[in-house]
Amino acid sequence: METAPPGASWSEGLDETAVRPIDHYRFFDRNYKSLPNKLGWWTQEGQDKRFAMVIQDVEARTPLRGLTVHDAGCGHASLLKCLEERGVRREDYTGTDFFENALAIARRNVGADVRLVQTDLLNGEIPTTDVTVLIGVMAFYTPEEVFTILSKCWANTNKTMSFTVWPADPAYPQYLTIVDTHKAVERFIAEANPTFLARRETMEKHMDLIFTLYK
Repeated sequence: METAPPGASWSEGLDETAVRPIDHYRFFDRNYKSLPNKLGWWTQEGQDKRFAMVIQDVEARTPLRGLTVHDAGCGHASLLKCLEERGVRREDYTGTDFFENALAIARRNVGADVRLVQTDLLNGEIPTTDVTVLIGVMAFYTPEEVFTILSKCWANTNKTMSFTVWPADPAYPQYLTIVDTHKAVERFIAEANPTFLARRETMEKHMDLIFTLYK
């Protein structure tokens, strides 16, 4: 079960019988207004740091200006502002998310002219873009689903894909699942055979590992 950050009450409406990890999060869509202001982000500072690091790693080999971007698991589409600052046009951005309520908030935040699509990355259609980013998405899926989603997204990425994974910290109640997720990531990378791989490991609490693959 997800451990709530200080001051947050996440247990209301939680489906204790859920089999898939993403089913545990369905209550987000029902109780969204009572949750922290950013789905899955403990603080605005933490979110901003993740965005900055992912963009920096992508642009190390793939300048974003003029490219198309798929923001998988986009939440409130907060990443779009950062992408626009790097030269990504609004019409070249596609945000997808499992939660329709998150997308409703995203539409209010960024406007109706931005492409936002409700989909399950596991079973739904994946848009083909130059760059794909999956920030804070892997915790919503089982290790085997993680492998499938990464493989699908990589197949629909023309240039670069970047994604985050929780660190395997024994203090986490989900430690064993996270270890298995890391094994799934390693298997995916071996099969993806990117021309270059960047792996960023931060030492800050609650900060993810960042993997960036280049074709």
